[in-house]
Amino acid sequence: MGLSTSESYSYNARDVIFIEIVHNDKTRKPDIFHPVYTYPIFGEEEKIKGYKDIIINLKFSCHDLQIYLKIQYTDKVNEKKKMSCENVEELFQVFLPKTIMTDSVVFDSHLNDIHLFVPPGDKISSYEVNDSVFEIFMSSIIDPNVKKIIDNLQIFSLFFIEGASYIDIEDFKWNIFLLYEKRRLVNSSGYYHFIGYSTVYSYYWYSRESFDNIRTRIAQFIILPPFQKQGHGGKFYDALYIYFLSDPKVQEITVEDPSEEFEYLRDKQDIIRLKSYGIFDSKEFKAPIQYSWILETQKKYKISLNQFFRCMEIILLERLNMKNEKDYKDYRLQVKQRIYKKNFENLNQYNKGEILRKLEETYKSIENDYFRVLKSMKVHRYEQNDSELENKKIYYIYINISNMKFMFYKLS
Repeated sequence: MGLSTSESYSYNARDVIFIEIVHNDKTRKPDIFHPVYTYPIFGEEEKIKGYKDIIINLKFSCHDLQIYLKIQYTDKVNEKKKMSCENVEELFQVFLPKTIMTDSVVFDSHLNDIHLFVPPGDKISSYEVNDSVFEIFMSSIIDPNVKKIIDNLQIFSLFFIEGASYIDIEDFKWNIFLLYEKRRLVNSSGYYHFIGYSTVYSYYWYSRESFDNIRTRIAQFIILPPFQKQGHGGKFYDALYIYFLSDPKVQEITVEDPSEEFEYLRDKQDIIRLKSYGIFDSKEFKAPIQYSWILETQKKYKISLNQFFRCMEIILLERLNMKNEKDYKDYRLQVKQRIYKKNFENLNQYNKGEILRKLEETYKSIENDYFRVLKSMKVHRYEQNDSELENKKIYYIYINISNMKFMFYKLS
């Protein structure tokens, strides 16, 4: 039994869009991948209807991301087939710059100049992975040389960040960071190959000392799929952080609505960096930690207060001897006191018993989340035996419950 017209002329948009980063280096294959999200273009169903065997090739030159669009199909519905058929090219053109190319000969000729290209802006950092060199460039959005690249790459935010929107390229408070691989060629000067990017917005930071102080917010952070799971995300994030840490105008570094994947990357990199400063080396570093020290240290390293609390509590949990009931109780109290202060107004509408229950539930969720971070970093001594860890959790949940009354009086 054959497929109906509606079925054979309907495709998941993610499966038929082929993104390709193109170069003219015959020693390497092009990088081809699919988008993760397509609903901003094709709606919640993420379906392309009205075409048979449709293939959408969206090619980007590896250096300046010049776009080439090619749409192919074997048949298109007509009025007799009683199916709607949207103009796919027009849908794409809403989200793509006017400079897109549709002539393959013109696009191929554009690639002849890749060896002349140098990324716009200032090079702020570089690193090596497996003998390959990667460089990070920072540019203000007012730079006309970077505006074209931003126009071309904006669609990546829709494809790979859920709920993303385009940045306003007329707003001078935006900065962009570009990550490139500097590829070598035999008997040639080599060329730059795009790997990822991050957009950062600067907000005014009120201060009596200076009117120039700012808070920076990382808005978009993308490593293209072919280059993920290779350590680039962590190195790229570290480069951004160190750049802003060295800027006396920047008072705080924040992140806008991070995804779960980015949260874990951020946690790991922030923890590694904070440890490298030696601020947690003292044997006396254990709960309870003085709030004045927390504020002073958070300000010094320009991490948002919530993120510093999170990193500090994860490090405390890593160092915690969970067999020591007093130390474990002190740790739980430290975390629960923070939860209580943060949610004071909401919690105070409940009676004492309900407050205790909600604090305990929230604490358990946070502790489990912290264990996941530690497990991903492979640093916690109790992660060596999962069954042993589970038994310990059951035992310590009992201790939590037995100390709930004491805990509440400490908070009130």
